[in-house]
Amino acid sequence: MAELVSKPRRPHHKSRNGCAQCKQRKVKCDEQKPTCKKCDNYGSTCSFLQTHPQKSRLPTVASMLASPEPTLSSVSSPASSVSLSTKFSMLDMELLHHWTTVTCQASLDYAAGVDVYRTTVIQFGFEFPFVMHILLAMTARHLEYLRPQRQAIYKHAADSHAATALSLYQPEIANLTTDNCHACFAFSTSLALYTWASQSLDKPSTLFFKPSTNYQSADIQWVKLHRGTNTILAAVWDVLEKGPCHCLWADWKDLDEDRPDPLYPGDERYINALSEAWKDLPEEDRCILDTNLKVTRRSISMLDFSPGPSKLASGISWFSYISEEFIQMLSEKRPEALLIICCYCLVLKRMGETWWMKGKAENLLRTVMTELGGGWETWTRWPIQVVLGENGVLPGFESRI
Repeated sequence: MAELVSKPRRPHHKSRNGCAQCKQRKVKCDEQKPTCKKCDNYGSTCSFLQTHPQKSRLPTVASMLASPEPTLSSVSSPASSVSLSTKFSMLDMELLHHWTTVTCQASLDYAAGVDVYRTTVIQFGFEFPFVMHILLAMTARHLEYLRPQRQAIYKHAADSHAATALSLYQPEIANLTTDNCHACFAFSTSLALYTWASQSLDKPSTLFFKPSTNYQSADIQWVKLHRGTNTILAAVWDVLEKGPCHCLWADWKDLDEDRPDPLYPGDERYINALSEAWKDLPEEDRCILDTNLKVTRRSISMLDFSPGPSKLASGISWFSYISEEFIQMLSEKRPEALLIICCYCLVLKRMGETWWMKGKAENLLRTVMTELGGGWETWTRWPIQVVLGENGVLPGFESRI
């Protein structure tokens, strides 16, 4: 017995490729796949499939964006019958608990949305695993934000759950049905939030285009992910509006499309002058820019004056109304289109200090300013003052007068 007690323990060698569970337990991982021996003995989920997805099996975000347009069918797809047979770890249980008790309330700013995503959407997740995985990914991003001392663990969980969610979502959205459309809609909106939460503030924004700096980023436009919801809504609107998420549109039904869009005086002067920046362009281009500037004006007005939809919903809805021609201009980094993004940064700034939105207006504006270069100061001075608080003017209500 004495020999057993006094015998020194053999130091384990850390593995860079070991699973997250073994790293958390501080034990050596044998790196066997799909499940290592330690996790098998503990009866817990091993992270190999989630953490190190094989490129041949799991899609990238870019490949998802290239997916074919969904078609609507009244027959359930084979993928929709997949149940949550995958084992989930204690970390996953922590994430689910945190979603229902903290993250959901912290991520949305209207009661109806919180109630739907805390109850109904969770129920979707038990039937459609891709929904559960994106909610767990979102929660992991929130905990990464709240607990920087465990940042590596939560970032690891967020990345793996998001990769799994995207791989499971692809066959569903490619065969949209009356059974899975509610879950696909919930996934699409949750993915939009995850997109914002995943943007790093110490790197250029990749929301609309690939930055020109030496920053290594995927050659994708995140704006396309946001607009994926539109495709779902258009295809199955008659089903969705009577479905379990119907209350999400209640505040939008009575809005008059022809309503005026009042602005504070400072914003009014700025937007009225902005179209001067493209007065010499061809008529077709001017029409595209004028139309999307009007959409941006409405978003600003809704945040400041509309008593209906919440600030977050009003601001994000901008993505649903901008045109494909305008998005193409942005992908080409047309300076006049970038000026409208400077204007949209006013919207982002006024959407509040929600954790997944914090700092995004400033980051996007700095990215756009880098792309624009000099010579556009006449039209960038106002958003710089309001969003960045430069030139001695602090952002807030006073700067709108």
